[in-house]
Amino acid sequence: MLKALLMAQTSNLGDDIQAWPVWKFWGTVDAVLERDTFEWWYPRKFRPEPGQKVAVVANGWYTHNPAGWFPPANLVPLFISVHVNPEIADKFFRPEVVEYLSQFEIGARDLKTADLLRHFGLKAYFSGCLTLTISNWLPKENKPKGGFQPLIIDMDKNALKYVPQEIVRSASTLSQEISTVARLRTHIARTPIGNFIKRTVPQRFTDKMRLTLNKVFVPKSPFLRLTLAEMRLRAMASASIILTSRLHVALPAASLGIPVVLVHAKLRQDPRFSGLSELVTSYSLDEFKDVGPDLPYDKLSNPNTQRREELKKLLMERLEAFRAHTAS
Repeated sequence: MLKALLMAQTSNLGDDIQAWPVWKFWGTVDAVLERDTFEWWYPRKFRPEPGQKVAVVANGWYTHNPAGWFPPANLVPLFISVHVNPEIADKFFRPEVVEYLSQFEIGARDLKTADLLRHFGLKAYFSGCLTLTISNWLPKENKPKGGFQPLIIDMDKNALKYVPQEIVRSASTLSQEISTVARLRTHIARTPIGNFIKRTVPQRFTDKMRLTLNKVFVPKSPFLRLTLAEMRLRAMASASIILTSRLHVALPAASLGIPVVLVHAKLRQDPRFSGLSELVTSYSLDEFKDVGPDLPYDKLSNPNTQRREELKKLLMERLEAFRAHTAS
């Protein structure tokens, strides 16, 4: 059976970080499939022989293509660490998709997705995110040289106002956006112009524009993207603490044993964080305003380590069982 890697052509390095542990788990893959369309991404002209089965670990965020999402018949998937955007649920859970997914027990990345899947009559369990297994392939670096070294990755600027300035000044700063166009788009989205576009332009048009920009302005090679993901993970592994608003900074860092402060304005409302934010020190923006100035940043550690290790064990057991199932 052939092995394929599922990846997304987005400007968010977090998508590639989610694919990275699957890549390491397989060791080698025969091809790469695009996550939203199931088009062959690499090699571009690759096509399996008629009737040839293709094993794929189907994890990640679903989907930018809700009305057209449907796996090809020759795909043998392991649905694990799956997040379904509830805003597109009615378009995504078409009768034929529900019938197809009913064949599987689906590992939900977050608790809200598990509830959503069950709402549509599907078998689901909470698996957590595959990025919790990253430490299997990338051990934590030795204690950083030069003392306490904070790392800030896409921390909300409104939250940074409540971080002691000596922490901000001494920190290195990175972004998960891998396209300058994407960074500009993100900036515009936070302005009055961006709010006007959101109110007046139908989402299907803005989604189509985003996908088009991503395909033009982000790296085309999936293996370059995976290399960028590994470089980012190594940078994270050498930090003393990471401050971020990104889920797929927080979880890989927790896997590597790096203390994390996760601040997100909608932490308590955003379904992506349900069941996962508890694995790191996490706050909504309103909560952080009160505690941020006085946190002992140089003494923090991640909470619920036992729960994190339990999820990691579950994920690896499911991966290994899938490897055995598809070994022929």
